[in-house]
Amino acid sequence: MLGKVIVSGVSLILVVGVIIGVVATVNHSNGSSGTESLSPQMKAVSALCQPTYYKDACTNTLSALNSTDPKELIKGSILAISSSLKKSFNLTDDLLVKADNAGARDKTALNDCKGAAAKCF
Repeated sequence: MLGKVIVSGVSLILVVGVIIGVVATVNHSNGSSGTESLSPQMKAVSALCQPTYYKDACTNTLSALNSTDPKELIKGSILAISSSLKKSFNLTDDLLVKADNAGARDKTALNDCKGAAAKCF
């Protein structure tokens, strides 16, 4: 129980830090070159997705939100992450069902994966 509280606290601190960083980045890059032709919504999405590893996936997910508010973009990204985690969790269930003929080692690995995914929720 204490572990969940600690993870929740750390996650909350990280989310607040990201929100502050996004607001600072959006405010700082309002007049930067290369983004003058973009809509205000795409400028906000670009600023938020710029430091990520998967810029295309981030941009595609957040551009559907039609918002320039950094808080709404962060909220949308958290919901998208939650949805992806649920899909991954369901995938491990499907793989466990299909793994009837698999060895004990494979089943153990899938159970470990399912346990790790469960901790994300």
